[in-house]
Amino acid sequence: MNLNLLKENHTYLIKGYYSHDNLKSITVVSVTNEAYELKWNDNNYTSWILKKILDSEYSFIEDITDYTIKKEMNDLKSNNEVKFYFNNTEVKLQPFFYLKENCKTCGGEKKIPDLHSTGCYKTCPACNGTGKQSKKIQIFTE
Repeated sequence: MNLNLLKENHTYLIKGYYSHDNLKSITVVSVTNEAYELKWNDNNYTSWILKKILDSEYSFIEDITDYTIKKEMNDLKSNNEVKFYFNNTEVKLQPFFYLKENCKTCGGEKKIPDLHSTGCYKTCPACNGTGKQSKKIQIFTE
């Protein structure tokens, strides 16, 4: 893999070209056209490095990004059960929740390629740059 194609907020395992057993873990903090801001996980420090320097000195082993999904209470927004009366009969509406998922348009990257701009990227119009979209989940109770 070409190290010029690393993605923001992903963690990678790399090694030096002239090293046989010296593996390093890096996390891409931010990406520009010419450089990466990397968090070196072994020493826990952050630095900037040019893409061409990173590509010439290190080889890619694998993407080790941890894709854990946390279902926290603040990710679920509940609508309270609504009661109203129709012809003197109580009618209850079932509650539903909104679950935040990665945006399907940008894949959670918060931006999409823009060929008409010098910045190369623009804010994702589907999620407005949050990287998340809400999905409605109906809860059925008896």
